Amino acid sequence: MILFILKESFKSITSAKLSFILSLIAGIISIFIVSVVVLLLGFSDSIEDRIKEKITFTAFLPDSLTEEQVEQVKNDISESSFVKGINYIDKQKAEEVFIKQTGEDFRGILEYNPLPASIEIKIKPEFLKDDAILKVEKSLGRIENIDEVVIQKDFIITLLYWLRTIKFYLLVTGILLFLIALYLVFSMNKIIIHNKSRQIETMKLVGARDSTIRLPYIVNGLIIGVCASLFCILFYKVIILLLNFQLKDLFISTVDSIVFITAIIVSGVLLGFFGSLLAVGKISIKVKKINF
Repeated sequence: MILFILKESFKSITSAKLSFILSLIAGIISIFIVSVVVLLLGFSDSIEDRIKEKITFTAFLPDSLTEEQVEQVKNDISESSFVKGINYIDKQKAEEVFIKQTGEDFRGILEYNPLPASIEIKIKPEFLKDDAILKVEKSLGRIENIDEVVIQKDFIITLLYWLRTIKFYLLVTGILLFLIALYLVFSMNKIIIHNKSRQIETMKLVGARDSTIRLPYIVNGLIIGVCASLFCILFYKVIILLLNFQLKDLFISTVDSIVFITAIIVSGVLLGFFGSLLAVGKISIKVKKINF
């Protein structure tokens, strides 16, 4: 039975090469549309991770602290569960950074350095959420010998909100495009089945079972879906070779990921299967009169 279905599937492909090519093109376009959305979602995740890596909290220290007290503050911060890493900036380094960033040298006006020592704190990504940020701020504020904790709270919360919103709309767009792609594959399969209507009616007359008639078309859809997926993966590999180095790292990290490649293959299989399944569902089991 399985060998017969496979034989009939490949026979229909070789006997209707134009239909197969058109279906393959439709499949490639459909999977490409869906994969672009998956790619954008992957990009948004990569961009979100990179943005979160740049977010830092700053804890300012009083000038009166001894070296031992500074070390104790650094240890207290580092031991917090939400801290990924710290960078201590003493008064001299703070002065150098200020002059470099602003171009203004206050040393000619002031006889002392007014800038406090500080600790830049990187937070683990899982704690960069609306409620968690507030808890982190309060937790840092309770550490002894910290004068002030400065974070761009409103900016971070707004930024994270827009990142979530963009990802949500990308997901909704992806679902809509998948349905459009499914309809495209369904339409091409429907045309193929319509062109094979005489052959299908003949098979009914000789007593062929419903599954015997329909399964070869479903297998055809799966073959087209897998082939279209492989073409799309190859297409993205070519793009990697043509991309400039600025975008290459970000693109490769997404395209070469197992998740992205799996998503393309699964999309191809699902589109091929459901597109052909919906199309063969239109085949009537009733025998029609054939005019020879």
